[in-house]
Amino acid sequence: MSELQAKYEAVAALAARLGASQCIVAEVRSGRLLRSSHAKHVLTDQLLGSVDEAKRLDSSLADGDLPCLWGQGADELMIFKPVEEVIVGLLFQALSLSPVDLFRFSKEVGQQVSAAWAQAPTGPLNTKDEKPDE
Repeated sequence: MSELQAKYEAVAALAARLGASQCIVAEVRSGRLLRSSHAKHVLTDQLLGSVDEAKRLDSSLADGDLPCLWGQGADELMIFKPVEEVIVGLLFQALSLSPVDLFRFSKEVGQQVSAAWAQAPTGPLNTKDEKPDE
């Protein structure tokens, strides 16, 4: 298992505990995009549907405050950057929060995403039965 896969799994487990319907991790430098679901949703497809879209999003977030929130109806996509050149997107459906409560929730989730990312194993995680990522 690669370091990115281990960190993705830690964040995906957090996302599931929080009730997110999708978790997407994009590592911009390597061009890897990991998703918990391939279900179609306009927010995730437009912002993190491909590596090129993730790269454009990453460059637009370079100087911005995070988390960023995109909404469509009752659905919210929260975007975080736990480290440089890595984007985490969590899609929540039907949160029914006021704008202030949604902002507070996103800040709390952002702290949890950063902590999960930092606490996940680092370095080579291969066992003798696994092949390293190319």
